[in-house]
Amino acid sequence: MIKVDKIERIRQAYYREGKSMRQIEREYHHSRHTIKKALASPGEGEYTLKEPREAPVLGPYKGRIKELEAENERLPVIDLISNCTRW
Repeated sequence: MIKVDKIERIRQAYYREGKSMRQIEREYHHSRHTIKKALASPGEGEYTLKEPREAPVLGPYKGRIKELEAENERLPVIDLISNCTRW
């Protein structure tokens, strides 16, 4: 699988620098099929985890963080600002 930075390098060489696919093939040592796939891709690929990571340090505090976020949404903006300036 080709990495995102290499896809961007291929796209830049083709679209910005105006290089042909064969020239890109020779310079970057990728097949024309790989170059076609990189050019056909809609842009940057998304990185997704197969399984969610556990948070050993933050884990016990996640519930409290959610409570504080919900509380901040209910407060008027002026209270949020004054809370920041107290520190």
